[in-house]
Amino acid sequence: MAIFSKADLKELMEVREDICISIYLPTHRGGAETRQDPIRLKNLTTQAASELSNAGLETDTIERILAPAKALLERNQFWQHQDSGLALFLTDEQFYTYRLPLDFDEMVVVARRFHIKPLLPLLMNNGQYYILAVSQNQTRLFQATQHSIHSLELDELPSSLAEALRYDDPEKQLQYHSGNPGDGSPVYHGQGVGTTDDKTDILRFLRTVDEGLQPLLHNSQAPLVFVGVDYLFPIYQEANSYNFLLEDAVATNPDNLSAQEIHQQTWPVVETYFAKAQRDAEAKYQNRIETNQTISELRDVLVAAHDGQIETLFVPLGEQIWGRFDAEQRQITRESASTADNDDLLNLAAIYTLFCDGQVFAIAPEQVPDQGSAAASLRFPLPREMTTA
Repeated sequence: MAIFSKADLKELMEVREDICISIYLPTHRGGAETRQDPIRLKNLTTQAASELSNAGLETDTIERILAPAKALLERNQFWQHQDSGLALFLTDEQFYTYRLPLDFDEMVVVARRFHIKPLLPLLMNNGQYYILAVSQNQTRLFQATQHSIHSLELDELPSSLAEALRYDDPEKQLQYHSGNPGDGSPVYHGQGVGTTDDKTDILRFLRTVDEGLQPLLHNSQAPLVFVGVDYLFPIYQEANSYNFLLEDAVATNPDNLSAQEIHQQTWPVVETYFAKAQRDAEAKYQNRIETNQTISELRDVLVAAHDGQIETLFVPLGEQIWGRFDAEQRQITRESASTADNDDLLNLAAIYTLFCDGQVFAIAPEQVPDQGSAAASLRFPLPREMTTA
């Protein structure tokens, strides 16, 4: 399963058409509950069709735009290989589908841009993370969120120390006991690094692991948690080239742990990291209030986001404010409901901020600073006359 990346988000944000349809729904990984998922999608495509009809589109045009989404209804195998949530994005000529580790609320948005705000927790400091579970016998990689975990397969990742060194030093005889006579795989024993040669072999192995992760991690900023016996982690830190490897590891032998057990042991480590990033951003916001370097009025937030002035934006998940933003007049008009001619102004603020390399925290509504509909820390103070009185 492909990993949703910042490049994917950027591609979605760059789309601007007369009709952009965003569909979100929760899904199930297996069992009888999977039968509910295509029914949900069918109902959501019906809702989308109704909104497109209200926007004045002809029936033939509506059917053409929604055809890729409706085709999924008949693909039984598609529904047997889901994650926690499904996101679909359609225009008259484009169709994107993502199976994602987030439990989305059901939603249809028809607008002039894709509605990307529900995706932000995957990439913006409180969503997904990676787990590297390593012993000399086995290497496993996982993608996880607070509520889910699944295994990732990378061809470049060596499965064990023996595989990594097989062609590195063919004359060297590695000592091992076979754990499965019919399998022939070496199983290493011992509590630490006994000799210089041992550490050299392990370091070469872990450098090969680090290199194997690069195709996945080279554009990522998601934290990586190391799981392995305590003597391996310092050696992996020496081999590592990924900037977001966490300093705290889970010191245990992962060989006999299930994915769920690994998830239970790693989430507290990552939760601490995520919470600190948000606390630091909130503290910076509070420290800048007296210097006129914060804003919490929606109109001010949109103007600053459009102008590239926002360093950190806080927006509430699960809430939308429909309306229009006139960048030339620097004004907003709020509207009571979503239409094909307006936007979720919170979604628009997030897009503007991300395009200008700002940071976005999509968080619970009660966590937004100053109890506003949105709030932002600015890169530099604004003159008083530029903000809402």
